[in-house]
Amino acid sequence: MLNGIRRRKQLKWESEDDKLLVITCNSKAIPITLQPFIFEVFSFVPIKKLSLAVKFGPVGLTNMFNSEGTIEGLVFSETSVGIELKGEGNFLAYSSMSPKKCYLNGA
Repeated sequence: MLNGIRRRKQLKWESEDDKLLVITCNSKAIPITLQPFIFEVFSFVPIKKLSLAVKFGPVGLTNMFNSEGTIEGLVFSETSVGIELKGEGNFLAYSSMSPKKCYLNGA
């Protein structure tokens, strides 16, 4: 377990493999092997419990090197999530339930 990461569940995003995993503090160790001149960016994102049934974790814009850094604003309530992003691209988030509505720039 990484120092400072104490939440029960979180996301692990692997940029080059385009892989999103839900992990816990009790998850098995994740083996990592890198070939020479190859890199991988790992992002660890906390999963927030919005209600008894809904959990949410935003990764950000996955086409950017620092995907989490593209999130400029984040507002949670029991029934909705508002996100402000810097840049353009592919947004990735984890949700334990499918959203009922999605808006982009208010539409």
